[in-house]
Amino acid sequence: MSLKTLKYVKLLFFFASMFIVCHTGLFSKPTVNIARTGDTQVALNWKDTFDGGKLIVIRMTTNKPVSPADAKKYQQTPIFNTNDKESVTGAGNVVVYQGTGNSGNLFLINLPADKEYFADFYYFNKTSKKIENKSTPASVKFAILAETPTMQAASIYYENVSANSMTIKWGNGTGKGRIVVLRELKESVKPKNGTYYKPETIFGKGSSTGDGSYVVYNGQGNQVQVKNLKPNTQYFVRIVEYNGEGSRINYLDKDIGGNPSKKTTLLTAPKIDKPESIESKDFIARWKKSPAAETYLLDVAYDREFKSILGRFKDLDVGDLDNYWVTELEPGKKYFYRVAGKSSGNFSEKSEPMEVILKK
Repeated sequence: MSLKTLKYVKLLFFFASMFIVCHTGLFSKPTVNIARTGDTQVALNWKDTFDGGKLIVIRMTTNKPVSPADAKKYQQTPIFNTNDKESVTGAGNVVVYQGTGNSGNLFLINLPADKEYFADFYYFNKTSKKIENKSTPASVKFAILAETPTMQAASIYYENVSANSMTIKWGNGTGKGRIVVLRELKESVKPKNGTYYKPETIFGKGSSTGDGSYVVYNGQGNQVQVKNLKPNTQYFVRIVEYNGEGSRINYLDKDIGGNPSKKTTLLTAPKIDKPESIESKDFIARWKKSPAAETYLLDVAYDREFKSILGRFKDLDVGDLDNYWVTELEPGKKYFYRVAGKSSGNFSEKSEPMEVILKK
């Protein structure tokens, strides 16, 4: 063979190879949509540009891909059965489709729950029946969700509620874990199956289920303290049980009595000011007003812990004022005072105490 002829053969072989690669689209994944239609079944819809034959093989991600044999006719089946010798290409690899065409729909059943899978696409030449991408199948990953929990979390209640934080407690349901979702003023958006949400007890910093709904807890416990809340604001609380992990997480989409729940944070506590006009039997107590408060409750006591409160000065409603004349006291005595704000539907924590010593 002459040198010129050899160059011609090599060039022809190059263009033929390029034609095969471009024609088969071996390096392009098909467009695949996989939708869950039941606890152990999915609908698989695909579309590609390859005009030859194809086999679709389903396997768990724990199994290695095993290429179909050249020119072999498999018993395609919608039932995932790794023990069917006529349908498997190798350990755990089940042929669910063998045919031609650029698109199709499959309904696959009997897929074990709480597992991840690959759908491997193998392409073969219509004439020679030879598999052209044995070592490089076009693979699409999908998951079957874990079993749905049977009982939702319940009995939500609240402790240590302040203007900016609260502790949420509840009774657990039957899931392996649960998330707590908070949202201001409206019911929170429900979580999506197959999605992991990162929690953060600082409200607004964790993952969002959508539209201002934030996950503040994700785990196996039954309480969480949430911070960074707004004063005098209503928060909706939703607790959702789940099974599985990662792409296999299955949330219980069921509301029950008391879940979702809602709770309003307290008013901002008034800021105490130094007293004025201190005399032997009286003084003027002062404070800065609290936003949204409509009236103020005044305490006066002999001790900083307010264990010995003067009878008439226990939660004395003094109206919408920022000062009050405290009278009928004993000369030379030490007293402490504090105030709390109150509205028609809410109240604040007590302010810090202020000390005052009367003249003798």
